[in-house]
Parts: sequence; C-alpha cells; structure tokens
Amino acid sequence: MINTVRIASLDYAKGILALCIMFYHYTLWMNISPDLSQPLTRISVYGVSAFFVMSGLTNYLAHAKTINLKPKVLYAFYKKRFLRIMSLYWVIITLMIFINFKKQYNWEDLFLNYTSLFGFLKPSHYIATGGWFIGNIMVYYAFFPFIVYLLHTRKKLFIILLVTSLSWCMYASFFLMTNQKALSEQWEIYINPFTNLFFFIGGIFIATLKPYQNIINPRFLCAGIITIIFLFFFIPLNGNPIHCIYGSFRLVYILLTVSFCTLLYLLNFRLKASYHKLLLFLHRISYSIYLWHPVTFILISGVNKITRLNLSINTVLSIALICTIPLCYLSAKFIESRFSRFNE
Repeated sequence: MINTVRIASLDYAKGILALCIMFYHYTLWMNISPDLSQPLTRISVYGVSAFFVMSGLTNYLAHAKTINLKPKVLYAFYKKRFLRIMSLYWVIITLMIFINFKKQYNWEDLFLNYTSLFGFLKPSHYIATGGWFIGNIMVYYAFFPFIVYLLHTRKKLFIILLVTSLSWCMYASFFLMTNQKALSEQWEIYINPFTNLFFFIGGIFIATLKPYQNIINPRFLCAGIITIIFLFFFIPLNGNPIHCIYGSFRLVYILLTVSFCTLLYLLNFRLKASYHKLLLFLHRISYSIYLWHPVTFILISGVNKITRLNLSINTVLSIALICTIPLCYLSAKFIESRFSRFNE
C-alpha cells in the first residue's frame, strides 16, 4: 500500500507551470525568439527544473515508508512508475511517428523510446516534443530506491551525492557550456540526466523538512516566496536562455528554484474551494498538457494546411488551446488513471 500524501501548494504550482510551458511553446510557434526579458522564457527553463524537484519530493513522501531494496518491492515500484509515465508517452510517440510519416525513424531510436532507455543511453534521441523530460525522470526513478536507501541508512553518503550532483551541474555550466552559443546549440549537454540530477535529489532532501511545516511563521514563508518570485523575474537578464544557465547565474537560479519549492512545501496552503478545484484540475492534467499540446498544435496546423483554410497562426493556436484542455482531461481519465489503477 502506498502512503499517498498530497501537498496542495505543490499541486497548484505543477498545474500553473504546465500551462506556462505550453504558452511558451506557443510563442515559439508564433516565431517569437526566446528572450530572457520575457517571463515565460525564464519559467520554461526552470519550470521543468521545478518539476524535477517536486517529483523527487512527492515520490519520497509517497514511498519513504514502503520503499526498500527487496526485489519484490523494487519490482512493484518500477512497474508502477514505468507504466504510469510511459502509458501516455507510448500514445504520444506513436502519434508523432504517424504524423511525421515521411521521417525515417531508425529501429534503435524506436526501441529506446518505447522502452524509455533513451534517457540512459541517448538522452537527445527522444521522439515527442519535450520527451527529454521523460528520459530524465525515468533515469531518476531507476536510482530513486537507492537514493532513499542512502538517506535512511548512510546519510553522509546521501549528502555527498547531493553535493556531487550540484558540483557536476555547475561544472557542466561553467566548463561544458558557453554563453557564446545559443542553448539550442548545447542542448545535448543541458538535457543530460546528470546535469539535472541535483534538482531531483534536492527534492528528496526537501521532503525531510516536514517537521518544520508547522514551526515557521506562515507570513515569513509567504514573504520568502514573494521575494523569490521578484528576484526570479527581475534579475537583469535578456537574450538567449543560455544566459540563465551558464556560469554564476546558473547557481542563482538553482537556489531560487529549490528555495521556491521548499517554501511552497513548508507553507502547504490551500486556497478557497473554487480556486482549489480549478488548480487541482490543472494539476491532474499537467502531465497530459505537457505531452499533448505540441501534438494538438501539429494536428490543427495540418488540418489547416490540408483544407486550405488559411487560418492565422493565432487562430490555429487558439483552436489548439481550446482542444488541448478537454483532450488532456480525457487522456488523464482514460489513459493515465487506467494504468495507475491497473498497478494497484
């Protein structure tokens, strides 16, 4: 039995971040170049990082008391995580293959994507838009039981792992990347699972701070969240996203992202019923939003082209948005939840 723990404030953040990432991609498809002077650009970069943090955090809360290194327990954990994540990804990559029927996918890439092994072997060989996140998260889930084991039995080694993962992240930022090239030119380095591992392990560490939830003054936590949001958006940066990933700004934004998730977790607030229901709905379909919105846009664009309606890009995006939300609801209900129940 899984000890499921819901943190409303983190759920709200997941739903909002998924929407922001979708809108960011919309701006790209409107041929607007990414620029750090635009709030959505900053959110798109570190919104995914926040997802890694919250994934580590919530998975620890759900499994901390039940996970161990016994084969039966490991099998149950891996089976549930694999089918929970990959069930929808299988649908999306299959659709992408049919949509891009003129593109020749080699058998190796198909095998790596359908098994999720691309995250371990070739992180940049994902088929679906945004699929690199899936590759990363499957790598982290593979290591999760062992990381929790270190935390519970060899805490010093866990701290060493935490510091090492941050050190590698900073090494990649300072020495493997450069601000003289666009992020897209250094994408393979950026999306490597070990470049982002600190966020996931950091999330696991944050989960251990639960005893402080009812100790720190909520007003102090609110003030901290507001301060972090202000710094996140108003640090003077512009141009290509690489400038908030390279060098010292990488460390600043890592600290802001991890601190933001920490304060949300400690505050653990719940909004009024109407807002709560709306944001909880967005949270429930957030994974579907992340994977479905590019497919929806491509399909609507294809219909526009085939039928020669000559709709403007703004109209196409509007239709895609209108179609995406109900589609994601159906996807979450009939694909994600079905596979989750199948594993219970």
